[in-house]
Amino acid sequence: MTAFGIILIVFGLLVAAFKGYVVWDIAHDIYNGGGAPTLDFPIFCPIPLALGASLVFKAHGGSPFLGFGFAIYAGLAVVFGFLLWLFGHLGRPERERQLQAIKEKASLKNEPNA
Repeated sequence: MTAFGIILIVFGLLVAAFKGYVVWDIAHDIYNGGGAPTLDFPIFCPIPLALGASLVFKAHGGSPFLGFGFAIYAGLAVVFGFLLWLFGHLGRPERERQLQAIKEKASLKNEPNA
C-alpha cells in the first residue's frame, strides 16, 4: 500500500508540474487568459496527491480521522486555486502589453499614407 501511495504521489507531482506549466503559459496568452483549460488545475491535480498521501498515512497508521484524505484534497485544492489566481494575476501585465502592441499595429495599418 505504501508503494502504491508513493507512485500516486509521484504521478500527482508530475501532473501538477506539467499542468502548472500549462496554466502559467495560458495566463500570459492574450486570447485565452485562463478559462476552461486552466479550471481543472485546482479540481483534478490534487486528487492523486491526496489519494497517495492518504494511502501512505494509512499504511503507517497515521490517519488521524475519517475523511483525512478529503481534508488533504480540500487543502491542496485551495493551494492550487491560489496558484491559479496568482498565475493569472502575474500574467495580466504581459496580456496588456500584447493587447497594446496589437492596438498599435492596427492603428498604424489604418492610418492613411501621406
